[in-house]
Formats: sequence, C-alpha cells, structure tokens
Amino acid sequence: MRFVTMKLCSEKVSNAQGNEEEIESSLENSETWEPKIEGFINYLVDSKLVFETLECIVEESEDVSYAYFRKTGLERAEVISKDLEWFSQQGCVIPNPRNPGASYAGDFGGACGQECSYVPVSLL
Repeated sequence: MRFVTMKLCSEKVSNAQGNEEEIESSLENSETWEPKIEGFINYLVDSKLVFETLECIVEESEDVSYAYFRKTGLERAEVISKDLEWFSQQGCVIPNPRNPGASYAGDFGGACGQECSYVPVSLL
C-alpha cells in the first residue's frame, strides 16, 4: 500500500505547477475521500447476509469440523441486526443486500439449508 500511496502522491506533485507554496496549497486543498453513512449501512447489510449464511451453514452442518465454530461468541449477524435497527430508528433507510454481498453469500450455498459442498475452515 505504501508504494501505491507514494505513486499517487508523486503524480499529484508532478501534475501541480507553480512555486512551492502554490504546490503545497493545491495538495492541501485537493479532494479527499470522505466516508458516508449510506456506504457504511450498505457494508453492514452485505456483511449481515454473509454472516447469516456462514452461521447457518455452521449451525446446520453435520460435519464435525464445523462443531468447533458453534456458539463461540464470535457470531456477528445478530449484533449487526441490532446496529441496523438502530440506524433505522435514527431515520436511515436500510437497503436490501447489494450484488457483492449476495454473490459472496451465494458462493457458500445461498439460503440456509442449501449447504455448499465445501466451505474452507479458514473463512469461518
């Protein structure tokens, strides 16, 4: 990541024209990415779907290796649901899961009960 950051910074400096003060001023006033609440809510909605799917697969599986991941206290879907409920009470619109979250959850077997043939233990 440092390499990418340095490359972007170098491009900004090379594209800036004028004396040192003007260059520093243009770099300070350049647009920066600012997180938005809508993006965070989309992230939570997608994460909730993925965690619900994984938790359901682990809970319903008869595979012994998944038993170690049951009731560990690391379950996230319920906590994320509470967060989304709080945002809803604050007047935020809670969207449906977007394609990235639905697609990723679908890779694990989609809806609960449709267990996929293999979920790497490292992903649990």
